[in-house]
Amino acid sequence: MAAAGGLTPQARPGELNLAQVLTDGAQILIGTTAAVGGEVRGEAAPAAGGAARGNTVLDLNKATAEQLDGLPGVGPVTAQRILAWRDSHGTFSRVEELQEVEGIGAKTLERLAPLVRV
Repeated sequence: MAAAGGLTPQARPGELNLAQVLTDGAQILIGTTAAVGGEVRGEAAPAAGGAARGNTVLDLNKATAEQLDGLPGVGPVTAQRILAWRDSHGTFSRVEELQEVEGIGAKTLERLAPLVRV
């Protein structure tokens, strides 16, 4: 943010995930004191074939079993476990919640974290 000139005193970035990995061309809208909120627009859809490739980041709350299966360290069984966790808990609120899925530990999370978002 500093390279772009920083935030104005009215900016309220609190609703944005400041750790979110962005794709080239994404537009970041930052909320203000008058219009609270914020969002990222223009994120690319996952690549054909399901896997997160290049700069594409997979949304854990929208991903299909095929897309999840394309991630490193995630096979069809773990992909189904992720979907089952999502079905029973609602949505992921943090990427770190993946560790609550059977078969995903700290090392797998470390590999997945740059490739997924919520």
